Amino acid sequence: MEYILPSRFIPYVENGTLNGPTLPKTVSEDYLQWMREADKAFQEFLGAADRQTKQAVPYLPVAVQDVFAESLHDSSIELIDRYGDTLHLFINTDGGFTSKSHIHLIFQNVLTEESDKALSVGQWIVYYELQKNDDGFAFRVLFECPDSE
Repeated sequence: MEYILPSRFIPYVENGTLNGPTLPKTVSEDYLQWMREADKAFQEFLGAADRQTKQAVPYLPVAVQDVFAESLHDSSIELIDRYGDTLHLFINTDGGFTSKSHIHLIFQNVLTEESDKALSVGQWIVYYELQKNDDGFAFRVLFECPDSE
């Protein structure tokens, strides 16, 4: 939290008063203003990512376009297979926001995978975006892991 929250609010987090009735009114007003601005910036970021995804999707095969017509949010990785530079992700969409029950994504000519934690079965999709670039596509996903917070 200290990486996101401005340092002026940290003492109130540490003493447990940031969300309490004893927080000074000026600090409360400042905090609420910061929250509104942070939310606005986050919504703008999400909107830009959504626009990039929508611009990239028409360049994909029709079957893949169909996958992106609905949300992958809250879907989970059921199986991972790698063959050379090809990655197969088998996604279980139970509890997600799509009418499909399972999705098989095939990533060919994978150039890089960057992650703090290795891709693993059981992770679920919290956020994703797709970008078209000169080399093809960049599919960026934020996963949540059941074994970590």
